[in-house]
This record gives sequence, C-alpha cells and structure tokens, in this order.
Amino acid sequence: MRQRLLAALRHHAARLAQVWGAGGSEPAPRLRPVDAQDLGAMGRYLMDLGTERRRLRFHGGVNPSERLLSQMTRVDGRSQLALVAVVPAGEGELIVGEACCQLDRSRRCAEFAISVAQLWEGSGLARALLEALLRSAAASGMGRMACEVLADNARMITLLARTGFEPEPVAEAGVQRWQISLAEPR
Repeated sequence: MRQRLLAALRHHAARLAQVWGAGGSEPAPRLRPVDAQDLGAMGRYLMDLGTERRRLRFHGGVNPSERLLSQMTRVDGRSQLALVAVVPAGEGELIVGEACCQLDRSRRCAEFAISVAQLWEGSGLARALLEALLRSAAASGMGRMACEVLADNARMITLLARTGFEPEPVAEAGVQRWQISLAEPR
C-alpha cells in the first residue's frame, strides 16, 4: 500500500513543479504520507490554521487535542490514508496542507477531509492533495470517495465540482455531501 501511495505522490511531484514553477521565491511543497513523528508539526499546523479554517475543516470549533493529533498522524495505510504537504523550514519541515480519508464501516466508501494553510490558498495545492488522495484511494481498492462540506465553504465546493464530485441530497441543514466513483479514470 505504501508503495502505491508513494507512486501516486511521485506522479504529482511533476504537477506541483509546473503549478508553482521552478526557481520561484517559495519552495514548492512536497507531498508525502503522514508519519507518527508529524504529531508536533500537525499540532502547530492546525493551530496556525486559525479558528475559521478549523471550523471549515472540522465543522466546528476544534482545538487540536493529543487524541485528535494521534488520529491524524497514526494511520494504517489500508482503511486510512493521510498525506501532508511540506516545505523546508529551518532544520525540518513545515506542514502547509493535509488530506486524509477513512473507509466507512461498509468498506465501500471513503470519507475524506482536506485543509491548506492560508498562504497556499489558491495555489493549486488543495487540488494536488485531493488528486493524490483520489489516486491512492483508488489504488488501494476503495470504490467511492465522499465528503461533507459546510454550505459556506465556497472554495471547497468549487474544488469538488471541478474535480468531478457530484452533490448528493442534503443530509442536514448547512451541510452538503459530495461523492465520486473511484472506478472512473482520473
């Protein structure tokens, strides 16, 4: 599974270089699978997102607890996939985006979520993360991918529509559900 995930990430490395251009003032983010050692960096990333971005990502006011961070950084690679976008920072890396998915109990559909740091908003990073996640999920045998989006999250709704997701009937007020079949070529 990890090999398929790495292959999908390598595929997107060239796309990232095209989107941000070589030699720009900011280093292009590198996509990679999340690791348990990312716990501290993930905590800093989520705090730096700010209250509004965390509300859009988690559908409510969330402060990153140790339990949440552990769930986000310790994934099994079979029923859960998680990616981070990182840029060099000092002696390490700074997380500037994340995407994850988890199979539902029926094992037919993977629910996913994604977030990108404000500095990278509009850069194509969210789309690159989503496409890498879709390819990895399809390679692992997941049949469908879905997400619930707050109705006021216009950027995410636009990304989903442009990526081929279809809206489903509204499940609850203020929330939209979108899905896509992973059987179709990407």
